[in-house]
Amino acid sequence: MNIIVNEVGGKNIHLRLPSGLVLNGLSANLLSVKLKDKNLNISSKQLRILFQAIKAYKANHPEWKLVEVHGHDGETVEIVIKRTGGLSF
Repeated sequence: MNIIVNEVGGKNIHLRLPSGLVLNGLSANLLSVKLKDKNLNISSKQLRILFQAIKAYKANHPEWKLVEVHGHDGETVEIVIKRTGGLSF
């Protein structure tokens, strides 16, 4: 999984994280608790099913853009689910 933030006139951020580190049972449990604080009742079981579906989709679509946002100032944010990955800073 790549998280890319391009800021006009500033620093660009490129984070590469293994999908297994982000999309796992522990993350599902933590996210479920935080969503309940925001009055969104999504169980950790439902999130685990979603994470499994994302991983299965990733197997057939190696460079899938999950999120792409363009700001009015020219700033962009992308989250790309990739088949290969690693941890880099």
